[in-house]
Amino acid sequence: MSDIIFDRKAKVIISDKYSSQESDNRIIFDIEKSINSLPNIANIKVYNADNDFKNFSERENLKIELYTAYAEEELELLFIGDIKRVYNQYIGTDDIIIFDCGDSETSITNSFLNKSYKNGIEKKQIVKDCLDLMGVDYLTNTLSLITGVYNGGFVCFDKTTSILDTILENLNLEYSFQNNQIIINSKGYINKNDFITISYDTGLIKKPSDLQDGGLQLNTYLKNYIPHKTIYLDVDGYNSFFQIRQVIISGDTQENNWGAEIICQ
Repeated sequence: MSDIIFDRKAKVIISDKYSSQESDNRIIFDIEKSINSLPNIANIKVYNADNDFKNFSERENLKIELYTAYAEEELELLFIGDIKRVYNQYIGTDDIIIFDCGDSETSITNSFLNKSYKNGIEKKQIVKDCLDLMGVDYLTNTLSLITGVYNGGFVCFDKTTSILDTILENLNLEYSFQNNQIIINSKGYINKNDFITISYDTGLIKKPSDLQDGGLQLNTYLKNYIPHKTIYLDVDGYNSFFQIRQVIISGDTQENNWGAEIICQ
């Protein structure tokens, strides 16, 4: 890996319901992903895009996708979300388009459920109604984690995320939206059958840092690490399983800035 860390590439695709434009010019990005009900956020800068891309970026209700890779690896989706704001900046001869983005931003901020449920309604049915209304993807077996019924019925008149907070918190479950898909797990869930090994050979840059809350901070080469996922840290003194809680990713296709900071517990 060390021989190719400065040989990197990225591509941005912006799209509406009907068409899309893309650019692989110089791209700078800062992304923050975490486990909570708020959208993951990204700031993406595209340098000196062609006129078609620039004109398209002025449309409303656009989505954005960011793909990255090292050297000759295949490009991999790193972030997908809704564009909240677009503006231009000029530095010398560079014309820069800047996108402020949120993963599932529109679904999270604009979805409300106004409905009364009868006695005995299953909690997972209410969650399903929220997710269908939001238009986010979910795995069918995810809903099997949501058990129980509401005796006496249940009245909804609130944002869908507030309803999800109420139902899932009482079941000791937590959730977040990652690449327009909801992930629901038991709090602190460790999956020892499906995990990512992190070591100095697989991308760890320096020794882990211990955090006051008992977690760890890891600095790695750029990979598509996702909150909720389990890692096995194969480093002397830390040989154990952890859950990814937060990932902060920074990248520049032309400068040294390119990697991930992981908070895990």
